[in-house]
Amino acid sequence: MAGRVSGVRSVLGVSPTEPDCFRTISDAIAAAADGDVVSVRPGTYTEAVVLDREVTLSGAGTAGEVRIESTGDPVLRLSAERATISGIVLVHGGGEAAVDLTGGVLHAEECTVSAGSGIAVAVRRGAELRARDCRIGNDGGAGLLVFDGGLAELRGCSLTSIATTAVVARAGGTPKLVDCVIADARGAVLVADRSTGVLEDCRVERIGGIAIVLEADSRLTLTGTTVSDVDGVALLVGAGSEPVLRDCRVERTAAQGVVVVQGASAVLERVVVESAGGYAVHVVEGASITLTDCAFRDSGHDGVLVADAGRAVLTRCAVAGGSGAGVVAEGGSEVEVSDTHVSDTAGAGLVARGGARLVVSGGSARGCATGARWETGASGELVGCEVVDNLGDGVAVLTDEPVRVSGCRVDRNRGTDLRGVIDDASPGAPRPAVEWERAVPRDRPWLLYTC
Repeated sequence: MAGRVSGVRSVLGVSPTEPDCFRTISDAIAAAADGDVVSVRPGTYTEAVVLDREVTLSGAGTAGEVRIESTGDPVLRLSAERATISGIVLVHGGGEAAVDLTGGVLHAEECTVSAGSGIAVAVRRGAELRARDCRIGNDGGAGLLVFDGGLAELRGCSLTSIATTAVVARAGGTPKLVDCVIADARGAVLVADRSTGVLEDCRVERIGGIAIVLEADSRLTLTGTTVSDVDGVALLVGAGSEPVLRDCRVERTAAQGVVVVQGASAVLERVVVESAGGYAVHVVEGASITLTDCAFRDSGHDGVLVADAGRAVLTRCAVAGGSGAGVVAEGGSEVEVSDTHVSDTAGAGLVARGGARLVVSGGSARGCATGARWETGASGELVGCEVVDNLGDGVAVLTDEPVRVSGCRVDRNRGTDLRGVIDDASPGAPRPAVEWERAVPRDRPWLLYTC
């Protein structure tokens, strides 16, 4: 039943029919020593396997021809310091977890977990999962649960057909996914309770609810990842959490692209949000966001809305198209916009209202319903900007609060170039051009304008 390898490691065969083989995997593991290989011949094995020693469990033949099935108890558990499994299909139903890791390190390669369980794979109590080219599915619950200090690193894996959330991190769990696919799940990723997650070069698609959620002081880094075809919000950040997104795309969401609430914060660099059903970015409840070199296109509502004492800083961004305004500050929020270009929005390119402060430097607003607009209660600045070719007014200052407009080009707008900044020009009168200057109007001492 055992063959000697290099005089040290043994290979123990398992087959339901072949001679000189163990009939069950569990019997082979019981006879193995640390470092041995348990080679499983093609077939279906109905048993619950416990890896309680440092062995390699390998499926012989083509990957997928070896199936281990169980109901109730996990189909695979790890209690040894380390073990390896490759080329095995694990099938489970009717229990809490299909694969349960409570300690040690499990290396998995070219394996499939097909579950109808509460959890497909659970990694807890400081255990580690390192998986490559594996597939996880669960029509009964969650995909991967990493909690209680567990760690999971998946490379080239897929988590598909998940009834609830594909990846869940709680209580200090740390999942890392590289070059993975999450698809056809109710939710893609939940990181909560002071946990930390990483997604690199992943695809998240066809999600039936909110795709990615952070809450309870958690962190998540997404790099080179695409989130698309989401029936809810792509990314929801709350309760003191902070994600960092770099070189990512968010496409075709039924609701907002990114929502930040409850005093949380987010950092987006070189992120594209396209065809969001609602706002591309929505910041409320004292939350904050930093947007650098980002693009927001064709939103179903405003491109970026900051309200309810939120804060936002946009640098070298672009907002194009959409059914609402480009960048909106309201409800006591503070928004700083620099070197950002807003174009072709159905509403105003830049708008502040309701006690908000909007400060804009550089960049442009063109092809919008109105270029830039400060409404009742709003304040701010417009410095060194181009506000041209808009379908209505260029710059409209309709507030009694201080607004400074300086060093701008405001020209060729179909409405009044400078409404509230200067009196409307009489028909046929020349419009203000670059370098035009006017003294502060006596009836509006709050206004400073030099263009």
